[in-house]
Amino acid sequence: MAAGTTAATVHGIGDFLLDELDYIVSACKGTRLPSVRLRIRRLAPDDVLPVDGLPTLTVERTIADLVDLGTDMSLVAGTVGDAVRAGKLPPPIGSPSISA
Repeated sequence: MAAGTTAATVHGIGDFLLDELDYIVSACKGTRLPSVRLRIRRLAPDDVLPVDGLPTLTVERTIADLVDLGTDMSLVAGTVGDAVRAGKLPPPIGSPSISA
């Protein structure tokens, strides 16, 4: 399934230039494509949803994955803001509204 910056791009959130495609697989698989990264991880069924037919991490799990990957926190914050503005995440409790 699409993960990391790939998942964020599929969801239409964040400001990422994809220099590689990032996917999570449940078992060891290989690829000869240099711009595709496969990571092995087991996920709960609730962590995945189809987006235009492509299995993709949920918005919440995508953001957690970006943090796990060490993505610059300003980019993660922008991704959260985009998700809130798009109605894909509720605004954080007690936070000021996020404007467009």
